[in-house]
Order: sequence, then structure tokens, then C-alpha cells
Amino acid sequence: CHGPFGGGDGPNANVTHPANLHLSATQSKSDQELLATIRDGRGMMPKFDLDPASNDALVKKIRGFAAR
Repeated sequence: CHGPFGGGDGPNANVTHPANLHLSATQSKSDQELLATIRDGRGMMPKFDLDPASNDALVKKIRGFAAR
């Protein structure tokens, strides 16, 4: 949904309107806020019930988009 490089331009972006993970609106959120969105979902994004290591890896990946 967020696209291969987190730009919010995945194949269904025109329908789901995912966040651009590069923007400060996302990057300024705390790790706990990002985890809450992953766990609870938001808008059209479903919730994900992942193990702690996967959650940590996703937050790290999201943070990696800040440099793009």
C-alpha cells in the first residue's frame, strides 16, 4: 500500500490513500505511536498482530524512509 519505497504510491494508493512514510508527519511520531498504528490499524489500514521482532523491524524500516 505504501509502495516499494514508502512514498504512499502503491498499486492501490488511489483507493486506500496510504501515508507517505517520508514525510515529517509520519517521521515525527514516536516509535510507540508508529507501533500503535501497526497494531491497531488506521483508516483503511488493517491492524497487524505481529511478534515484537517484526514490529521492531517495521519501525526500523519506516525510520529508514526518512533519509529518502
